[in-house]
Amino acid sequence: MATMIRVGFGLIAAAVALGSETEFHVPSTDAFFYAETFQNGLAWTKTSSAEYAGQPVEVDKDPSLKASPFGEDRSLVLLQEAKKYGVAGAFKRTLVPKGKPLVVQYEVKLTKGLSCGGAYLKLLREGVDVDSFDGTSPYTIMFGPDSCGDTHKVHFILQHRSPVTGEWEEKHMTQRVAPNKDTSTHLYSLVVRPDNTYEVFVDLESQAKGSLLEDMTPPVNPPAEIDDPSDFKPDDWVDAKRIKDPEAVKPSEWDEEAPRRIPDPDAEKPKDWLDE
Repeated sequence: MATMIRVGFGLIAAAVALGSETEFHVPSTDAFFYAETFQNGLAWTKTSSAEYAGQPVEVDKDPSLKASPFGEDRSLVLLQEAKKYGVAGAFKRTLVPKGKPLVVQYEVKLTKGLSCGGAYLKLLREGVDVDSFDGTSPYTIMFGPDSCGDTHKVHFILQHRSPVTGEWEEKHMTQRVAPNKDTSTHLYSLVVRPDNTYEVFVDLESQAKGSLLEDMTPPVNPPAEIDDPSDFKPDDWVDAKRIKDPEAVKPSEWDEEAPRRIPDPDAEKPKDWLDE
């Protein structure tokens, strides 16, 4: 399918009313850490990796919007179906959203619908060369729609480094959000908050929310007890909950006639005791 993608950390195109007319206008993106509107052509780099050789990518207007105020809006267009695409833009500095929410947001238009394919993006990890990255390049977040075979969901995957082992692990959002497969434009948004919670929106409507520590698979915080797959019962294991001790004997002063409960001669009722 041909897919038109508009990417940014916020809404990046609008039609505004000027007097009695409506004119296309691109709002300022100065407040965003990073945004790409594609209004000035292809500012991103196509990776040189052989995995993505010959990817047909261009920036163009949407013919279906020619008669509307959005007719001048341009998008990144992926022209050929059954093809791998890898295009990226580098941040000017390292993104460290300490104490602030992180918002990843972009628009996707599947001009011919979707039978099998993905339109997700990755925030590549610091140090990855955007000119030569491939499918194995490390990233921090992967987010967006994907539908092919048994996969039909909006991905939110976090690559997390274990403070114990130092190994990087993929953590997948537990909830399943179905992607849109129609030909309309849809806005996908991910919000990661400082309190370790996340929320996924589609067209500004909340579709899933949870905790980064508990609602990811596998969880960031491991369970208190982990089953040992190599553990097994000894050959002489007995499943009975209680086992009589064959060597147990009653004390010599044991009185078989004594009552089970013996009153305490020193016990007294409290002054505020209510008998009723």
